[in-house]
Amino acid sequence: MQITTELGQLDLRVIAGPPQVAVLWHSMFTDSRSWDPILDRLAEQRTLVLVDGWSFGASGDLERVVPQFVDRCADAAALVVSSVRPSGPPQFRVVSICHGGRAT
Repeated sequence: MQITTELGQLDLRVIAGPPQVAVLWHSMFTDSRSWDPILDRLAEQRTLVLVDGWSFGASGDLERVVPQFVDRCADAAALVVSSVRPSGPPQFRVVSICHGGRAT
């Protein structure tokens, strides 16, 4: 499934589960497959929406520097949830590893 955001196309993988939604956003230098080892356990508790961020996985490329990038990611996460659950309360959890850098 793909959605169009202000910054371009995002590719989503939805795993149906209970009504509560968890948006899983990968870290830098990987894609949504990084969540695969724990998906079975997480899907017992929530519907999962795995996002390939811009320029990762099957999502469109981010072709410019974006001011307030984390704010734009939050807006995109809300759009992701409304695409998956168009009705009902917009409550969801966002689970992310590290979006913005890595310590070595």
